[in-house]
Amino acid sequence: MILLSRILRVSDGREDFSTNLSWVVSFIRTAQTLKYIQGNVMSMPIDVHNHWYPVQYLKILAEHGGRFGWEVVHDRDGTPVLRSSRGYIFRCTRATNNAEARVAELDEGGLDIQVMSVSEPWVDFLQPPQSTKLAQMVNDDIARACERFPGRLEGMATVPVNDVDAAVEELKRCVDELGFKGVIIPTRVNGEEAISFVKHYPIFETACKLGVPVFIHPSLPPGTEAMKQNLTGLMVGYPAETTLVVADLIAAGLLDRLPQLKILLADLGGALPYVAGRMVRFYEAFEHLRRKMAHEPLHYLKLMYYENGAAAHPTAMDYLYRLVGPRNIMLGSNHPSPIGHFTKCMESIRAMSVLEDEKEMMLHGNAAEIFRLES
Repeated sequence: MILLSRILRVSDGREDFSTNLSWVVSFIRTAQTLKYIQGNVMSMPIDVHNHWYPVQYLKILAEHGGRFGWEVVHDRDGTPVLRSSRGYIFRCTRATNNAEARVAELDEGGLDIQVMSVSEPWVDFLQPPQSTKLAQMVNDDIARACERFPGRLEGMATVPVNDVDAAVEELKRCVDELGFKGVIIPTRVNGEEAISFVKHYPIFETACKLGVPVFIHPSLPPGTEAMKQNLTGLMVGYPAETTLVVADLIAAGLLDRLPQLKILLADLGGALPYVAGRMVRFYEAFEHLRRKMAHEPLHYLKLMYYENGAAAHPTAMDYLYRLVGPRNIMLGSNHPSPIGHFTKCMESIRAMSVLEDEKEMMLHGNAAEIFRLES
């Protein structure tokens, strides 16, 4: 797929032949690519955690996000940078909203497909119906990028979680009309109300009916403002937020109501894999929790999917593998954020002491199956 993309870029005049000749020679010479071409081992990796911010979205955020602590500033070279009062920071390089630049970086990094989604603050800094209109704009922009590079770029729906009925309809539109492969939802509505409240369940129910996964992405929670200088909220507050909100979804019995629902968690699921034993003890100790859950919490953790958190530590990867198995782990780069790094996130899987077939599952096969991708 990567080699074909280069050839197409030459054939339609976007790049000249001489520019690509040395790249093609280098590509074919690598041992990994020789095996890929021969069909002997690994397919190329699929990245399920990366972000896309449309140009128009950034303009709207700059105009309306200030009252919620959001701003868009510019580096000396003119590059937009998203910042929030809680410590969020995202430098919007060209690949953030330019499909050609993005696919070029995939080619250089050795990735086949990205399933793209927007990130904080999503669309809920606007009130309905403006939040719905912004979600539609974001989704249409992602769809155009996917149409530009079919088979390389895929989309996840953004929905206005501050208007559940509208969120349900927009999710249906994205899947049925735009061909999107999943939906991303934040842990909180505009950084405040948790998505685990039952009023938000219709979004999960709709995703389950449509057969698409829900990517639960952390929001910076209240209280992280005082920690922004050290980026503590962004660095470890995100995993803590995933832990708290998803544990609440589990304890409330969501997956008993929707046993076929596919949930993808960012950053190895936060601390959930490492507090599994504590969750089980609480389940055993408190009868009202046993009434809400048909199984102990570990059962639900093994039903969920986890991306490897932009190059997770080998020890953490090993523990998650032993807890949930290879079929529930996927590749996530966080590209093109400051911590996104293709080589490191792939190496955190390739360096694992597991079977090559299991590495193939984690790098490619699981995502291809869950997101129903053709590659």
